[in-house]
Amino acid sequence: MSGLRLIVGLGNPGKKYEGTRHNAGFMLLDRLVAAYIPGERWTEKFGSLCIQAVIEGQKCILLKPQTYMNCSGRAVSECVRFYKIPLDAVTVAHDDIDLPLGRLRIKKGGGDGGHNGLKSITSALADDGYIRLRLGVGRPPQATEEATRDDVISSWVLSRFSRDQLEVFNGMLERAVKAAVYLGCESVEAVQNRFNAS
Repeated sequence: MSGLRLIVGLGNPGKKYEGTRHNAGFMLLDRLVAAYIPGERWTEKFGSLCIQAVIEGQKCILLKPQTYMNCSGRAVSECVRFYKIPLDAVTVAHDDIDLPLGRLRIKKGGGDGGHNGLKSITSALADDGYIRLRLGVGRPPQATEEATRDDVISSWVLSRFSRDQLEVFNGMLERAVKAAVYLGCESVEAVQNRFNAS
């Protein structure tokens, strides 16, 4: 893939939300910066924290919307339209309760699965053709019928990992960082084959 790429990490701003499951996308971008462009500083643009850099020969914009999860689309659409970035060059990393903790999935297009950040982005772009980097955080441990309630799910994604859970999650983030980079130089299908089984 040539041209400019946009890699979005979803989360909520502020210390209150640092390290929570819902901030998995933010954590991925922080890990990506540490691994490939250490020392790069975030600047404010498009209602987001933003870094523009070259990673493994790819021109990339890294974006952490500061609009809170439910309004992520505003920041993403502003960036996409300003730089005229095609949707197949947009990757959105986000927490996913429908994947077991530590499971990684790459997907292009499709529904939002009830994720308000994706819902906002798809609405703002009027298209769902961007790539999703789904970071498994698992469902609440309650009984199945209770674990599907909105209030239970909300409390779960806004909670932090235990030490053991964080170890599993961090292992997934290492793979997810590589997947984010590979998406710039391989087809989506090739990256899916490489990472979706892990």
